[in-house]
Amino acid sequence: MDNQILELLQSMNSKLDQNASSIDSMKSDITELKADITELKADVSNIKSEIKIMNTKIDNLEQGQKDIKITVASIKSNIEEMTQDMHRVEVATAKNWADIAQLKAIR
Repeated sequence: MDNQILELLQSMNSKLDQNASSIDSMKSDITELKADITELKADVSNIKSEIKIMNTKIDNLEQGQKDIKITVASIKSNIEEMTQDMHRVEVATAKNWADIAQLKAIR
């Protein structure tokens, strides 16, 4: 009977050793996972800061586009005014030529 108890205790001890080995392996794996998680958190933090920088740049670009649109609209308006002025000059020039032709005819 003592032999059976001894064998059972040895068997239990062997299983406990295996469990302890498995637990040590799990501890090592958990430590690696914690390190990986820490690295991922740092990466996520970097990505978030880069996204903030990009959003700021996008906002600046959008404002620049708005400013350019306003400038283009102003230039277009100025060109239209100049075109109208040129038409007036052409009409006045044509009238002046007609007046000059009449004066020459009178002489």
